[in-house]
Amino acid sequence: MSVTRHALRVLVALLACVPVTGCATLSWYGEAAVGQMRILAARRPVDEVLADPSTAPETAANLMRVDAILEFAEHELGLPVGGRYRTYVALDRDAVVWNVFAAPEFSLTPHQWCYPVVGCAVYRGFFDRDGARREAVSFAARGFDVHVGPVAAYSTLGWFDDPLLSTFIGYSDERLAELLFHELAHGELFVPGDSDFSEAFATFVGREATSAWLFATGRNPEPYLAAKQAARTRANFFQAWRARLGTLYAQELPADQRRLLKGALFDEMRACYAERGRRFGSGFGGTLPGALNNARLAATSTYEDRTPAFAVLFARLGGNWEAFYRAAREIADREPGARHALLRDLAREHATVHRPEPRDALVCRRPAVRG
Repeated sequence: MSVTRHALRVLVALLACVPVTGCATLSWYGEAAVGQMRILAARRPVDEVLADPSTAPETAANLMRVDAILEFAEHELGLPVGGRYRTYVALDRDAVVWNVFAAPEFSLTPHQWCYPVVGCAVYRGFFDRDGARREAVSFAARGFDVHVGPVAAYSTLGWFDDPLLSTFIGYSDERLAELLFHELAHGELFVPGDSDFSEAFATFVGREATSAWLFATGRNPEPYLAAKQAARTRANFFQAWRARLGTLYAQELPADQRRLLKGALFDEMRACYAERGRRFGSGFGGTLPGALNNARLAATSTYEDRTPAFAVLFARLGGNWEAFYRAAREIADREPGARHALLRDLAREHATVHRPEPRDALVCRRPAVRG
């Protein structure tokens, strides 16, 4: 059976599982199926691309870096590589999909879209940028905060052998390694319906594995380690401001008043980010690009807030990847409430050991907003 026919059968089976909830939902599934099949049909073996005299030298050089990364992933990290990333697809766009996030006007709890097999997720991906924009406009018209983010790669969770894409093959060595380790980690462990767990697990694996890879290959790890610490500091910054917004949203105030105070807090947050860059240095500087709203903060939370919990778990197990995966899977097997309670306990342990900067410093020691 050809790859395309196999893909079509799988996708038709998935569509058969979808309840008829409206034309927009059915349209999205149809467009997603077509987008996925186009990528699968466009795959070319990397060896074939390298042997093609029309392949740009830069593309060839970038592709030749991948084998060593995959070998490290399989033999040193124990990640499931199989046939993944042995093919290449050149796309005519700068993102493979665009993810839409949405959250209520006065809540940091993201909207969830539900799917067969993978459960519910806090985002919906579109192969077409205009489709993502239409989805965002639809939610905005219903009063939601929305955020649309470009995505360079995604995992099909073992349904297909994911290809290398032109959207990320030109990344720096460490950024490419982190992305591949992150996506392969989804193949190791993915919890249907729990984006926070699944993305935090993959984010931690991607970063920790990249650090190990840099050491193992004799590269200078210091710039990457500094960037990793900066990412943690930024995550703490956003977490502190989400706490301030949460305090505001919990107050029983007229909608107009809450709306004004919310806008003032986001203005304050943007100013604080720039101020922190001057006062604290690494990881900040300049201004926050793009719109700030609940949906954007929810997206950041999904990928970052629980990574410290996995760092503690990994350290407890002496940096043993096999034991770490086994322990993470045991946590994943718990019911959601117990699962997240344990992650919170682990995160508190991380905060005790690493002593992150006080929340007042992260919010620039400004007075709390009062109703």
